[in-house]
Amino acid sequence: MKRSRSQSSVGAPVSEYVRSKLSKTSPSSKVTSATHIADIPDALLAEIISRLSSNRFVFQCKCVSKRWHTLISESYFIGRFLGLQIDKQTPIIRTLISVQGEDLLSRLTPSSSSSSSRVLTPMFERLKSFHGLKEGPFVAGTYNDLVLCSDHKYFARSYYICNPHTLSWVALPPAPARSNEIAHVGFVCDVPYYNYEEGDKEGRHVVQLNAQYRCKVVRILPPSDEELTSDKFIIEVFSFETGEWRESLISCPRKLHHVMFDRFGFACNRRLYWSNHVEGRLLVLGLDLFNDNNITITSKDSSVDDECRFTVFDKPMDKHSIQCLGDQCGGRLHMYELDIVRRTLYVWELKEEDNQGDGKLCLSEHRVCSLDPEMYHNNAYPLIMASVDPNNKDVWYLRVNEDVVMCNIQTREWSIIAEKSEIIKSIYFFPYVLPWWPTPVPRLPQQRANQLARGEELAAS
Repeated sequence: MKRSRSQSSVGAPVSEYVRSKLSKTSPSSKVTSATHIADIPDALLAEIISRLSSNRFVFQCKCVSKRWHTLISESYFIGRFLGLQIDKQTPIIRTLISVQGEDLLSRLTPSSSSSSSRVLTPMFERLKSFHGLKEGPFVAGTYNDLVLCSDHKYFARSYYICNPHTLSWVALPPAPARSNEIAHVGFVCDVPYYNYEEGDKEGRHVVQLNAQYRCKVVRILPPSDEELTSDKFIIEVFSFETGEWRESLISCPRKLHHVMFDRFGFACNRRLYWSNHVEGRLLVLGLDLFNDNNITITSKDSSVDDECRFTVFDKPMDKHSIQCLGDQCGGRLHMYELDIVRRTLYVWELKEEDNQGDGKLCLSEHRVCSLDPEMYHNNAYPLIMASVDPNNKDVWYLRVNEDVVMCNIQTREWSIIAEKSEIIKSIYFFPYVLPWWPTPVPRLPQQRANQLARGEELAAS
Protein backbone atom coordinates (compact mmCIF):
# COMPACT_ATOMS: atom_id res chain seq x y z
CA MET A 1 0.00 0.00 0.00
CA LYS A 2 1.27 3.46 -0.87
CA ARG A 3 1.29 5.88 2.06
CA SER A 4 2.21 9.52 2.43
CA ARG A 5 4.85 10.79 4.81
CA SER A 6 2.19 11.98 7.22
CA GLN A 7 0.98 8.44 7.82
CA SER A 8 2.45 5.63 9.85
CA SER A 9 1.40 2.01 9.62
CA VAL A 10 1.42 -0.30 12.59
CA GLY A 11 0.83 -3.96 11.89
CA ALA A 12 3.88 -6.02 12.83
CA PRO A 13 3.28 -9.30 14.68
CA VAL A 14 3.25 -8.63 18.41
CA SER A 15 5.33 -11.63 19.39
CA GLU A 16 8.06 -10.65 16.93
CA TYR A 17 8.12 -7.06 18.17
CA VAL A 18 8.19 -8.00 21.85
CA ARG A 19 10.85 -10.67 21.25
CA SER A 20 13.08 -8.19 19.45
CA LYS A 21 12.74 -5.62 22.20
CA LEU A 22 13.25 -8.06 25.03
CA SER A 23 16.35 -9.51 23.37
CA LYS A 24 17.97 -6.09 23.56
CA THR A 25 17.47 -5.73 27.31
CA SER A 26 20.33 -6.37 29.69
CA PRO A 27 20.35 -9.52 31.88
CA SER A 28 19.68 -7.39 34.94
CA SER A 29 16.40 -6.17 33.43
CA LYS A 30 14.83 -9.62 33.03
CA VAL A 31 11.45 -9.92 34.68
CA THR A 32 11.37 -11.96 37.91
CA SER A 33 8.92 -12.34 40.75
CA ALA A 34 10.77 -9.60 42.63
CA THR A 35 10.93 -7.17 39.67
CA HIS A 36 9.61 -3.67 40.32
CA ILE A 37 7.14 -2.33 37.75
CA ALA A 38 9.67 0.37 36.85
CA ASP A 39 12.05 -2.39 35.69
CA ILE A 40 9.63 -3.91 33.18
CA PRO A 41 10.85 -3.42 29.59
CA ASP A 42 8.88 -0.95 27.44
CA ALA A 43 7.66 -3.63 25.03
CA LEU A 44 6.17 -5.76 27.79
CA LEU A 45 4.72 -2.75 29.57
CA ALA A 46 3.06 -1.67 26.32
CA GLU A 47 1.48 -5.12 25.98
CA ILE A 48 0.08 -4.88 29.51
CA ILE A 49 -1.36 -1.36 29.26
CA SER A 50 -2.77 -1.89 25.75
CA ARG A 51 -5.06 -4.59 27.13
CA LEU A 52 -7.03 -2.14 29.25
CA SER A 53 -10.68 -2.12 28.25
CA SER A 54 -11.01 1.59 27.48
CA ASN A 55 -8.81 4.46 26.33
CA ARG A 56 -10.11 6.35 29.37
CA PHE A 57 -8.13 4.00 31.61
CA VAL A 58 -5.14 4.20 29.28
CA PHE A 59 -5.11 8.00 29.49
CA GLN A 60 -5.18 7.79 33.27
CA CYS A 61 -1.99 5.72 33.05
CA LYS A 62 -0.28 8.68 31.38
CA CYS A 63 -0.24 10.36 34.78
CA VAL A 64 1.90 7.61 36.38
CA SER A 65 5.24 8.88 35.10
CA LYS A 66 6.95 10.62 32.22
CA ARG A 67 8.06 7.24 30.90
CA TRP A 68 4.50 5.92 30.81
CA HIS A 69 3.28 9.13 29.18
CA THR A 70 5.90 8.85 26.42
CA LEU A 71 5.24 5.14 25.89
CA ILE A 72 1.48 5.57 25.54
CA SER A 73 1.96 8.45 23.09
CA GLU A 74 4.07 6.37 20.67
CA SER A 75 2.54 5.25 17.39
CA TYR A 76 3.29 1.57 18.08
CA PHE A 77 1.31 1.63 21.32
CA ILE A 78 -1.65 3.41 19.72
CA GLY A 79 -1.69 0.93 16.85
CA ARG A 80 -1.42 -2.02 19.23
CA PHE A 81 -4.29 -0.73 21.39
CA LEU A 82 -6.45 -0.13 18.30
CA GLY A 83 -5.65 -3.59 16.96
CA LEU A 84 -6.88 -5.19 20.17
CA GLN A 85 -10.08 -3.12 20.05
CA ILE A 86 -10.65 -4.38 16.52
CA ASP A 87 -10.05 -7.98 17.60
CA LYS A 88 -12.52 -7.60 20.48
CA GLN A 89 -15.02 -5.86 18.16
CA THR A 90 -15.48 -3.14 20.73
CA PRO A 91 -18.51 -1.03 19.70
CA ILE A 92 -17.93 2.59 18.71
CA ILE A 93 -20.26 5.03 20.46
CA ARG A 94 -22.18 7.34 18.12
CA THR A 95 -24.76 9.94 19.03
CA LEU A 96 -26.25 13.27 17.95
CA ILE A 97 -25.60 16.56 19.74
CA SER A 98 -27.50 19.83 19.51
CA VAL A 99 -26.18 23.36 19.09
CA GLN A 100 -26.41 23.68 22.89
CA GLY A 101 -24.32 20.52 23.32
CA GLU A 102 -27.16 18.21 24.41
CA ASP A 103 -26.95 14.50 23.60
CA LEU A 104 -30.15 13.67 21.73
CA LEU A 105 -30.01 9.89 22.16
CA SER A 106 -29.26 10.09 25.90
CA ARG A 107 -31.95 12.70 26.36
CA LEU A 108 -34.50 10.41 24.77
CA THR A 109 -33.60 7.50 27.04
CA PRO A 110 -36.09 7.38 29.93
CA SER A 111 -33.48 6.22 32.48
CA SER A 112 -30.97 8.94 31.67
CA SER A 113 -30.61 12.04 33.81
CA SER A 114 -30.43 15.61 32.55
CA SER A 115 -26.73 15.73 33.42
CA SER A 116 -25.91 12.66 31.34
CA SER A 117 -27.46 14.31 28.28
CA ARG A 118 -25.00 17.19 28.52
CA VAL A 119 -21.99 15.34 27.13
CA LEU A 120 -20.13 18.58 26.40
CA THR A 121 -20.76 20.27 29.76
CA PRO A 122 -17.22 19.78 31.20
CA MET A 123 -15.70 21.05 27.93
CA PHE A 124 -18.09 24.00 27.78
CA GLU A 125 -17.33 24.98 31.37
CA ARG A 126 -13.60 25.06 30.67
CA LEU A 127 -14.01 27.12 27.50
CA LYS A 128 -16.34 29.58 29.21
CA SER A 129 -14.06 30.01 32.21
CA PHE A 130 -10.74 30.23 30.34
CA HIS A 131 -11.92 32.59 27.58
CA GLY A 132 -14.42 34.58 29.66
CA LEU A 133 -17.37 33.84 27.38
CA LYS A 134 -20.54 35.71 28.33
CA GLU A 135 -22.76 33.07 26.70
CA GLY A 136 -22.41 29.69 25.11
CA PRO A 137 -20.27 28.20 23.80
CA PHE A 138 -22.31 26.72 20.98
CA VAL A 139 -21.67 23.79 18.64
CA ALA A 140 -21.09 24.85 15.02
CA GLY A 141 -19.78 21.62 13.52
CA THR A 142 -18.33 18.18 14.23
CA TYR A 143 -15.94 15.71 12.63
CA ASN A 144 -15.80 12.36 14.45
CA ASP A 145 -14.86 13.33 18.04
CA LEU A 146 -13.66 16.87 17.20
CA VAL A 147 -16.17 19.65 17.86
CA LEU A 148 -16.14 23.18 16.45
CA CYS A 149 -17.51 25.60 19.05
CA SER A 150 -18.31 29.30 18.73
CA ASP A 151 -18.80 32.23 21.10
CA HIS A 152 -22.23 33.21 19.74
CA LYS A 153 -25.21 31.29 18.45
CA TYR A 154 -25.63 33.48 15.34
CA PHE A 155 -22.98 36.21 15.07
CA ALA A 156 -19.85 34.31 16.03
CA ARG A 157 -16.31 35.53 15.43
CA SER A 158 -14.36 33.37 17.88
CA TYR A 159 -14.09 29.65 17.23
CA TYR A 160 -12.56 26.74 19.16
CA ILE A 161 -11.79 23.22 17.99
CA CYS A 162 -11.97 20.89 20.95
CA ASN A 163 -12.06 17.24 21.90
CA PRO A 164 -14.52 16.80 24.79
CA HIS A 165 -13.13 13.36 25.57
CA THR A 166 -9.65 14.66 26.39
CA LEU A 167 -10.86 18.14 27.49
CA SER A 168 -8.36 19.76 25.14
CA TRP A 169 -8.91 22.57 22.66
CA VAL A 170 -7.26 25.13 20.40
CA ALA A 171 -8.56 28.68 19.95
CA LEU A 172 -8.57 30.00 16.39
CA PRO A 173 -7.68 33.63 15.67
CA PRO A 174 -10.87 35.74 15.51
CA ALA A 175 -12.57 35.73 12.12
CA PRO A 176 -12.36 39.01 10.18
CA ALA A 177 -15.07 41.45 11.21
CA ARG A 178 -16.20 42.43 7.74
CA SER A 179 -19.88 41.69 8.16
CA ASN A 180 -22.50 41.83 10.91
CA GLU A 181 -24.70 39.36 9.05
CA ILE A 182 -25.09 35.68 9.92
CA ALA A 183 -22.34 33.52 8.43
CA HIS A 184 -22.94 29.93 7.38
CA VAL A 185 -20.26 27.79 9.02
CA GLY A 186 -18.69 24.43 8.19
CA PHE A 187 -15.92 22.25 9.66
CA VAL A 188 -14.18 19.42 7.81
CA CYS A 189 -11.03 17.24 7.93
CA ASP A 190 -9.35 15.56 4.98
CA VAL A 191 -8.85 12.17 6.70
CA PRO A 192 -9.68 10.64 10.08
CA TYR A 193 -6.90 10.41 12.65
CA TYR A 194 -6.69 6.67 12.06
CA ASN A 195 -8.17 3.95 9.90
CA TYR A 196 -7.47 0.27 9.50
CA GLU A 197 -7.62 -2.62 7.07
CA GLU A 198 -9.04 -6.05 7.72
CA GLY A 199 -6.70 -8.81 8.89
CA ASP A 200 -4.32 -10.48 6.45
CA LYS A 201 -3.64 -14.22 6.12
CA GLU A 202 -1.88 -14.20 9.48
CA GLY A 203 -4.79 -12.46 11.18
CA ARG A 204 -3.03 -9.11 11.61
CA HIS A 205 -4.80 -5.76 11.32
CA VAL A 206 -2.98 -2.86 9.69
CA VAL A 207 -3.68 0.35 11.57
CA GLN A 208 -2.82 3.55 9.75
CA LEU A 209 -2.25 6.72 11.79
CA ASN A 210 -2.72 10.06 10.05
CA ALA A 211 -0.88 12.22 12.56
CA GLN A 212 -0.76 15.22 10.21
CA TYR A 213 -4.38 15.25 9.17
CA ARG A 214 -5.66 18.59 7.91
CA CYS A 215 -8.81 20.41 8.96
CA LYS A 216 -10.41 23.65 7.88
CA VAL A 217 -13.20 25.97 9.00
CA VAL A 218 -15.34 27.76 6.41
CA ARG A 219 -17.64 30.76 6.72
CA ILE A 220 -19.97 31.72 3.85
CA LEU A 221 -20.70 35.46 4.03
CA PRO A 222 -23.59 37.39 2.44
CA PRO A 223 -23.03 39.24 -0.85
CA SER A 224 -21.48 42.68 -0.58
CA ASP A 225 -24.38 44.29 -2.47
CA GLU A 226 -28.01 44.49 -1.38
CA GLU A 227 -29.12 41.57 -3.56
CA LEU A 228 -29.40 38.37 -1.55
CA THR A 229 -29.65 36.22 -4.69
CA SER A 230 -26.28 35.99 -6.39
CA ASP A 231 -23.89 33.61 -8.11
CA LYS A 232 -20.92 35.01 -6.19
CA PHE A 233 -20.29 34.76 -2.46
CA ILE A 234 -17.38 35.59 -0.22
CA ILE A 235 -16.01 32.76 1.91
CA GLU A 236 -13.50 32.87 4.73
CA VAL A 237 -11.38 29.73 5.14
CA PHE A 238 -9.18 29.03 8.15
CA SER A 239 -6.33 26.62 7.50
CA PHE A 240 -4.01 25.18 10.15
CA GLU A 241 -1.18 25.09 7.61
CA THR A 242 -1.01 28.90 7.66
CA GLY A 243 -2.81 29.64 10.94
CA GLU A 244 -4.75 32.43 9.21
CA TRP A 245 -8.15 33.22 7.74
CA ARG A 246 -8.14 33.62 3.97
CA GLU A 247 -10.90 35.42 2.09
CA SER A 248 -11.98 34.32 -1.39
CA LEU A 249 -14.77 35.03 -3.82
CA ILE A 250 -16.77 31.98 -4.90
CA SER A 251 -18.08 31.82 -8.42
CA CYS A 252 -21.05 29.42 -8.18
CA PRO A 253 -22.59 27.54 -11.11
CA ARG A 254 -26.09 28.71 -10.05
CA LYS A 255 -27.57 31.79 -8.46
CA LEU A 256 -28.17 31.20 -4.77
CA HIS A 257 -30.15 32.87 -2.03
CA HIS A 258 -27.91 33.63 0.93
CA VAL A 259 -30.68 33.41 3.54
CA MET A 260 -31.73 29.98 2.26
CA PHE A 261 -28.36 28.33 2.95
CA ASP A 262 -28.25 25.76 5.70
CA ARG A 263 -26.78 27.42 8.78
CA PHE A 264 -24.18 24.68 9.09
CA GLY A 265 -22.33 22.69 6.47
CA PHE A 266 -22.40 18.89 6.52
CA ALA A 267 -19.00 17.17 6.32
CA CYS A 268 -18.67 13.98 4.28
CA ASN A 269 -15.71 12.51 2.38
CA ARG A 270 -13.42 15.56 2.63
CA ARG A 271 -16.17 17.93 1.49
CA LEU A 272 -18.60 20.36 3.04
CA TYR A 273 -22.17 20.30 1.75
CA TRP A 274 -24.91 22.91 2.03
CA SER A 275 -28.43 22.83 0.66
CA ASN A 276 -30.03 25.96 -0.76
CA HIS A 277 -33.53 26.77 -1.94
CA VAL A 278 -34.12 29.31 -4.71
CA GLU A 279 -36.92 29.84 -7.22
CA GLY A 280 -38.64 26.54 -6.50
CA ARG A 281 -35.49 24.45 -6.84
CA LEU A 282 -33.34 22.58 -4.37
CA LEU A 283 -29.58 22.96 -4.77
CA VAL A 284 -27.03 20.85 -2.90
CA LEU A 285 -23.54 22.34 -3.09
CA GLY A 286 -20.36 20.46 -2.21
CA LEU A 287 -17.23 22.46 -1.39
CA ASP A 288 -13.93 20.59 -1.72
CA LEU A 289 -11.11 22.39 0.07
CA PHE A 290 -8.46 19.69 -0.33
CA ASN A 291 -8.45 19.29 -4.12
CA ASP A 292 -5.48 20.79 -5.98
CA ASN A 293 -6.88 20.58 -9.50
CA ASN A 294 -9.91 22.86 -9.49
CA ILE A 295 -10.68 26.13 -11.20
CA THR A 296 -14.18 27.25 -10.10
CA ILE A 297 -13.10 29.33 -7.11
CA THR A 298 -11.49 32.71 -7.72
CA SER A 299 -9.89 34.98 -5.17
CA LYS A 300 -10.80 38.62 -4.70
CA ASP A 301 -8.17 39.80 -7.18
CA SER A 302 -9.58 37.35 -9.80
CA SER A 303 -6.55 35.07 -9.66
CA VAL A 304 -7.20 31.33 -9.73
CA ASP A 305 -7.52 29.65 -6.34
CA ASP A 306 -6.72 25.95 -6.73
CA GLU A 307 -7.80 24.91 -3.24
CA CYS A 308 -11.57 24.69 -3.59
CA ARG A 309 -14.32 23.45 -5.84
CA PHE A 310 -18.09 23.46 -5.87
CA THR A 311 -20.10 20.46 -6.98
CA VAL A 312 -23.81 20.94 -7.45
CA PHE A 313 -27.03 18.95 -7.39
CA ASP A 314 -30.13 20.61 -8.85
CA LYS A 315 -33.73 19.33 -8.71
CA PRO A 316 -37.24 20.80 -8.61
CA MET A 317 -38.46 21.25 -5.05
CA ASP A 318 -41.91 20.44 -3.74
CA LYS A 319 -43.09 23.35 -1.62
CA HIS A 320 -44.62 20.88 0.85
CA SER A 321 -41.40 18.96 1.48
CA ILE A 322 -38.54 19.31 3.98
CA GLN A 323 -34.99 18.20 3.23
CA CYS A 324 -31.83 17.59 5.23
CA LEU A 325 -28.43 16.06 4.51
CA GLY A 326 -26.81 13.13 6.28
CA ASP A 327 -24.36 10.24 6.14
CA GLN A 328 -25.54 6.66 6.55
CA CYS A 329 -22.65 5.27 8.61
CA GLY A 330 -20.46 4.60 5.59
CA GLY A 331 -19.10 7.84 4.17
CA ARG A 332 -21.93 8.14 1.65
CA LEU A 333 -23.86 11.38 1.28
CA HIS A 334 -27.64 11.10 1.55
CA MET A 335 -30.49 13.54 1.31
CA TYR A 336 -33.57 12.89 3.43
CA GLU A 337 -36.83 14.33 2.20
CA LEU A 338 -40.13 14.43 4.04
CA ASP A 339 -43.31 15.20 2.10
CA ILE A 340 -45.55 16.58 4.84
CA VAL A 341 -48.72 16.40 2.68
CA ARG A 342 -48.30 12.87 1.36
CA ARG A 343 -46.62 11.95 4.67
CA THR A 344 -43.91 10.05 2.90
CA LEU A 345 -40.19 9.76 3.63
CA TYR A 346 -37.62 9.60 0.83
CA VAL A 347 -33.96 8.65 1.20
CA TRP A 348 -31.74 9.67 -1.71
CA GLU A 349 -28.08 8.75 -2.12
CA LEU A 350 -26.02 11.43 -3.84
CA LYS A 351 -22.88 10.60 -5.79
CA GLU A 352 -20.48 12.88 -7.57
CA GLU A 353 -19.86 12.70 -11.30
CA ASP A 354 -16.88 14.53 -12.79
CA ASN A 355 -17.41 15.53 -16.39
CA GLN A 356 -14.62 17.61 -17.92
CA GLY A 357 -13.89 19.31 -14.62
CA ASP A 358 -17.50 20.28 -13.89
CA GLY A 359 -18.43 18.44 -10.71
CA LYS A 360 -22.08 17.38 -10.49
CA LEU A 361 -24.01 15.46 -7.87
CA CYS A 362 -26.55 12.96 -9.12
CA LEU A 363 -29.13 10.68 -7.55
CA SER A 364 -27.96 7.07 -7.60
CA GLU A 365 -30.77 5.34 -5.68
CA HIS A 366 -33.58 6.09 -3.30
CA ARG A 367 -35.91 4.46 -0.80
CA VAL A 368 -39.52 5.37 -0.04
CA CYS A 369 -41.49 4.86 3.15
CA SER A 370 -45.12 5.84 3.74
CA LEU A 371 -45.76 6.89 7.32
CA ASP A 372 -48.41 5.21 9.42
CA PRO A 373 -51.50 7.50 9.60
CA GLU A 374 -51.92 6.55 13.25
CA MET A 375 -48.69 8.38 13.98
CA TYR A 376 -50.52 11.69 13.72
CA HIS A 377 -53.09 13.14 16.04
CA ASN A 378 -55.16 16.29 15.59
CA ASN A 379 -54.06 16.32 11.93
CA ALA A 380 -50.55 17.36 12.98
CA TYR A 381 -47.80 17.60 10.38
CA PRO A 382 -44.57 15.69 11.05
CA LEU A 383 -41.30 17.60 10.94
CA ILE A 384 -37.73 16.37 10.65
CA MET A 385 -35.95 17.25 13.87
CA ALA A 386 -32.67 15.40 13.29
CA SER A 387 -30.86 13.28 10.76
CA VAL A 388 -31.05 9.51 10.90
CA ASP A 389 -29.82 7.65 13.95
CA PRO A 390 -26.01 7.34 13.53
CA ASN A 391 -26.18 3.74 14.76
CA ASN A 392 -29.05 2.61 12.54
CA LYS A 393 -29.61 4.01 9.06
CA ASP A 394 -33.28 2.96 9.09
CA VAL A 395 -34.26 4.98 12.18
CA TRP A 396 -35.56 8.54 11.87
CA TYR A 397 -36.55 11.01 14.54
CA LEU A 398 -39.62 13.10 13.76
CA ARG A 399 -41.42 15.84 15.61
CA VAL A 400 -45.20 15.60 15.82
CA ASN A 401 -46.63 18.52 17.76
CA GLU A 402 -44.60 18.50 21.00
CA ASP A 403 -43.71 14.79 20.87
CA VAL A 404 -40.61 13.04 19.56
CA VAL A 405 -41.40 10.01 17.40
CA MET A 406 -38.89 7.34 16.43
CA CYS A 407 -39.71 5.71 13.11
CA ASN A 408 -38.06 2.72 11.42
CA ILE A 409 -38.46 3.18 7.67
CA GLN A 410 -37.61 -0.48 7.02
CA THR A 411 -40.16 -2.11 9.33
CA ARG A 412 -42.51 0.93 9.49
CA GLU A 413 -42.64 0.49 13.25
CA TRP A 414 -42.81 3.69 15.27
CA SER A 415 -43.15 4.82 18.84
CA ILE A 416 -43.42 8.04 20.85
CA ILE A 417 -40.19 8.15 22.84
CA ALA A 418 -40.58 11.59 24.44
CA GLU A 419 -43.77 13.53 25.14
CA LYS A 420 -43.68 17.32 25.33
CA SER A 421 -39.88 17.22 25.28
CA GLU A 422 -37.86 20.44 25.29
CA ILE A 423 -35.32 18.81 22.97
CA ILE A 424 -37.66 19.52 20.03
CA LYS A 425 -36.73 23.19 20.34
CA SER A 426 -33.40 22.27 18.75
CA ILE A 427 -33.42 22.12 14.96
CA TYR A 428 -29.82 21.24 14.15
CA PHE A 429 -28.09 18.09 15.35
CA PHE A 430 -24.53 17.04 14.63
CA PRO A 431 -23.13 13.49 14.50
CA TYR A 432 -20.65 12.89 17.32
CA VAL A 433 -18.42 9.82 17.59
CA LEU A 434 -16.37 8.45 20.47
CA PRO A 435 -13.76 6.36 18.61
CA TRP A 436 -11.42 3.78 20.12
CA TRP A 437 -8.65 6.39 20.31
CA PRO A 438 -9.33 10.14 20.64
CA THR A 439 -8.23 12.52 17.91
CA PRO A 440 -5.61 15.02 19.07
CA VAL A 441 -6.67 18.61 18.48
CA PRO A 442 -4.74 20.28 15.63
CA ARG A 443 -1.94 22.69 16.47
CA LEU A 444 -1.40 26.18 15.13
CA PRO A 445 1.92 26.85 13.36
CA GLN A 446 3.29 28.76 16.37
CA GLN A 447 2.35 25.90 18.69
CA ARG A 448 4.15 23.41 16.45
CA ALA A 449 7.23 25.63 16.35
CA ASN A 450 7.25 25.96 20.15
CA GLN A 451 6.91 22.20 20.58
CA LEU A 452 9.79 21.59 18.16
CA ALA A 453 11.96 24.12 20.04
CA ARG A 454 11.21 22.43 23.37
CA GLY A 455 12.10 19.06 21.87
CA GLU A 456 15.42 20.39 20.63
CA GLU A 457 16.18 21.88 24.05
CA LEU A 458 15.45 18.57 25.75
CA ALA A 459 17.62 16.71 23.25
CA ALA A 460 20.50 19.13 23.81
CA SER A 461 20.27 18.78 27.58
